Amino acid sequence: MVTGAFWLGRPSTAGIALSVGVIAAVEFGGLMRLCWVDRVVLAVAVAGVVLATWLAPGQMLRVVPIGALALAAVPLLAGDDSHWLPGSGGLLDRIDSLLIALAVMLVLR
Repeated sequence: MVTGAFWLGRPSTAGIALSVGVIAAVEFGGLMRLCWVDRVVLAVAVAGVVLATWLAPGQMLRVVPIGALALAAVPLLAGDDSHWLPGSGGLLDRIDSLLIALAVMLVLR
């Protein structure tokens, strides 16, 4: 099925990347014991990066910081300051993970 998606072109490849990215974000959220709001925001940020890569490749570097800001907004709006500490599965860990994903995408591009 994956080979067929790659054979069909960019839209189906983006669909595979979108589904794998969302599943990975939800699983990562489970491993980090994030609440459901954090998981949803992380999945939407990953989906935004995948869709920007497919639909507007030149705008990808603008979408990634928007996703990072959305991840930062969750603990800010909730008033939870414990998520700011590195190593606690908080904001700094999330932004690091997003930047690592961006670096991998830029290398593979």
